[in-house]
This record gives sequence, structure tokens and C-alpha cells, in this order.
Amino acid sequence: MSRNVLDLVHRHKTGETTVTETVRDVLERLEGLHARIGAVAAIDPGRSLTEAARADRRLRAGAGRLLEGVPITVKDWIDVAGWPVTGATGTSRGNPGRRPAADATAVARLREAGAIVVAISAAMADNAVYGPTRNPLDPSRAPGGSSSGTAALVAAGAVPLGLGSDSGGSVRLPAAWCGIAGLKPTFGRVPLTGHFPRCGALEDGRTAIGPLATCVRDLALALAVIAGPDGLDAGVAPVPLGDPDTVSLAGLRVGVMTPASDWSPPPVRLPAPGRSPSDPGHAPAPSGPPAERTAPRADRSAPERPVGAEQAGPMAAERPDAGGAVPEAWPVEREGRGRMAPGQAVEGATSGRAVEGETAGRAAARKEAGDLMREVKEAGDLARMRTGAGDLVRVGNEAGNLARVGPDRAEDPVRAAVEVLAEAGAVVVEEPVPDVREEALELTRRHWGRAGLSGAEHAWLLWDWDRFRRRMLAATAHLDLLITPAAPSPPPPWRESTESDYVWTLPWSLTGAPVVVVPSGTAGGRPGAVQVVARPWEDHVALAAALLIERGHPTGTRAEPIP
Repeated sequence: MSRNVLDLVHRHKTGETTVTETVRDVLERLEGLHARIGAVAAIDPGRSLTEAARADRRLRAGAGRLLEGVPITVKDWIDVAGWPVTGATGTSRGNPGRRPAADATAVARLREAGAIVVAISAAMADNAVYGPTRNPLDPSRAPGGSSSGTAALVAAGAVPLGLGSDSGGSVRLPAAWCGIAGLKPTFGRVPLTGHFPRCGALEDGRTAIGPLATCVRDLALALAVIAGPDGLDAGVAPVPLGDPDTVSLAGLRVGVMTPASDWSPPPVRLPAPGRSPSDPGHAPAPSGPPAERTAPRADRSAPERPVGAEQAGPMAAERPDAGGAVPEAWPVEREGRGRMAPGQAVEGATSGRAVEGETAGRAAARKEAGDLMREVKEAGDLARMRTGAGDLVRVGNEAGNLARVGPDRAEDPVRAAVEVLAEAGAVVVEEPVPDVREEALELTRRHWGRAGLSGAEHAWLLWDWDRFRRRMLAATAHLDLLITPAAPSPPPPWRESTESDYVWTLPWSLTGAPVVVVPSGTAGGRPGAVQVVARPWEDHVALAAALLIERGHPTGTRAEPIP
């Protein structure tokens, strides 16, 4: 079977193979794969083959649809009418025996376009009902969660397309670790109707249903089918979806966010009572030792703020500083790293904006980067910029050209992606975007533990979340695209995902921005991946850039699944 949706559709329409033959091959492969990598929660051969026969009749009548006969798998948290969809996780059996009466909107739209559901895929690396899912590239390695089964089955070549959901990285991390492409659409782009357990714009604010595929082109095709209001999910906005093929990358401004070498997860704050999360993308906050929940306050008549939160109320006036930015702290700093005084701007901040609360070490790195760029411009040559992560190539005075310095592009996923975009005429900006992983993790931990928050604490959480989104819009206003690592490491030895695995994906769940994960370069000798982040509602721009990165990905670094 072809691993590409469009190629498979072409083969069906030309009669090179029938849909029934394709589905039979898929069912046979699913049975063999289940013994080696798990991943399968349910199959229904009779139902799938009946739909295949109907598809063949439509094709013979010349009435084939866009995705006629394409086999897909759907995560066990997204409803498929008549199929067992339990919502099981690593620690919960969900709702055994549940068979929804209606498709989720995204599933219904794919089926109306001709796709055929051949399997329900297990969630999590270790599911309480369906057992372990293993990485098809190396069964001794973790697949990433929580859309683990969907990613594994796509990567193994069982199906060319799958549907997952992503609250904190649950599409993106499995895509990165299994060596395939994944998309978290703009929040509010795809209806959540039929997601189980239920979630919505006001209650959740992060979850997005999105596709996983072997190539970016198939992600774009799937998004075009599943996007748009359905009259049931009030959180979906009627924003037209752009076409990736109309995007010119020449002149687009590309930024990077790269790791600080001394970064480590901050202490747990505001832990929720009870069990540890089995999926940081969806679960409550981890249990742990008690932590001080509020900062000392002289005025006890006012609500107490969580530790690290700004000491001003939601109704307080925002004071513009000398640069016109909103002065806000970057909470949660690791002990011993030091913080800048409120109102103190980092020298060389992008477009004159003050970046407040940044660590002294990070500020020094940014200053050094600015000094290096001034030297480069004075010399009129191309050079490199030093960041906490190492050497990153930057544009000098020759627009559209990028010098290759340091390691070969295949050895660094971010470098590889940036070089491909620059060679296409994109402008790589001088200033890196501030590393916000710590703040994103702190906010997400509070969100996981929201059931245990007081009313005042919950109000502060929403205020701080809005503040984070506002500041990220300001910090990236001069960019069209942002490139970041997709994961902090290559896939580790098999285990369930932990919160630290999601540190690169969490910020964009909080902002709601569209993100494509695409293979790029290598990491630790294994196939690497990057996130391509675009502005909200510009999913097509992220897809266009990811298509180019995919084409520039060296074939020698591509992952191959188990046979």
C-alpha cells in the first residue's frame, strides 16, 4: 500500500488497485503489527470491508470522492459511530463498552470525503485497557503520548493518515519521536464536537484535533477537510483556511527559539491532590511534596496570588514602559539564576521592546548575540550567532543566503530547517525569541491542577494565561514563522511521556498558534524534528514552510519503520 494519501487515491481512481484490496492489506498488516508494537485498540473487519465495497462501486460509477478508499485510524478519544471509543488512558479504563451513536465532526467530514476507518488506535504509551504501544522505528524506544497509537500505525506504514488530539503536545511529540508529520491546528479551527472526554473553548482552551501523516502534503489535505464551524462547537471561528500553495516564502521573517544550556524544569507549584498524570497533555497536575501556595501579602483583604505571579489585579492599569511594552515579570526562575529588576530592559531586545524578568545569564547571551551581529554587519559578511544552545547561522547583508558554519545541517534539526528556509529567500531575524518554556510549564501545571484551585487562584490563572498570550503576540509580532525543537531529546528507552518531554510544545498550546511538526536533520544520531509555528489562523503558512523543510530533509536521515 502507498504511504501517501494522494498517490493511494490516484491508484484507486485509475484501477491500479481496488479499495477492497487496500483495506484487506491494511487489516492484515494491523494484525501483524499489533503483536510487535501494540497500538491497536479495535478493528472491525466486516464494517471496514463493507465500506470498501461501497467505495469501489462509487469509483466504478465515476463518483469517487476526494479521499475515496483512504484507510485511516482514529485515536480512542475521538468518537466513531458504532465503534468502541472508551477514552482509556494509562491509569483509567475510561468507559468500557461505550459505542457512540455519532461520529465526531472531524471523523464525519473525513468519512464524507471517502476515508474509511480501519482501526481505533490506543492512547498513551501504556494503556490501562490495550497495553503498550511501541515506537515502530525502534520498539525499544518510547512512541510519545498521547496520540501514541495513531502515530505508531502511521509511522509503521499501516495507514497513511490518522486523527489525534493535542492539548499540550499529544500530536506533536508522537509525530516527532515516530518520524512522521503532525499538525496542531489553530485553536478554534477544527470542531471538538465528539472528543471524548468532552472539552471546549471555555473549559479547556488548549485541545485541538489534528491529523498525523507520513508527509506534510497529506496534513494540508486533511485539514482542508476537517476545518470550519459545525454549528455545535461554539469555540470554532468562521475564519477562512488559506492555501499553502499560494504562500511565497521569499521575504518571510523567520525566528528561532532554542534551548538555554542550563535549563531544567522548575519546582512543581500548585499541585493537585491525587494521582500523577499519565498524559501531561491532558491530565491533572502531578502529585508531590506540599508547596507554598501563596506569596506573603501585607493586604490580606485582597485575594492571594500564587507564588511567582504578578502582584497586580486583573483590573489594574497596564503601565507602558519607555519602550511602549507592557511591563510584566517572567515568573518561575530556578534558584541561583537571578532575575532582572522589574522595568529593566534587556539590551538589544527585538524592535526596541523590553523583555522583562529575563535571567541575567540569558540577557548576557542575548547581548553577546547582538555584539556578534554588529561585528558581522560592520564586516559586511555572513557569520554565526552564539546562543545558549550553540552556534546558529544568521543572515548578514546578503538577503536570502545563509552560510553553513559549524556542524553539517543534518546534525541539527533547527539548523537544517532554518537553512532550507533561508535558501528559499526567507529572512532569518537576528534576535532569538525569549525561551518561555519555564513559564509555559508553570502555567500548564496550574491548569492541570485547576480542580484544586480556589476561585481567586483560578481567576489569577486565567489572567496570567491571558498575559502570556499577549506577551507572546508582542514578542513574535515581527515574525511570520518561528522554528523550535519539537522535543528536548530523541525518543528515550520505552516509557510513558513525562511533563519534561512537552516543554517545547506547551507554549503553543497556551497561545493557540498553529504548529506543524516535520522531520528535520538528526538528534543524537536519530532522525530529528522541528516545530514550525505560525501566527494564529495562518495554518497554511506553517504548512507551506513545513513542505519546504520536508523536501530539504536529507534522505539519509529519514526514519524507516520495522518491516
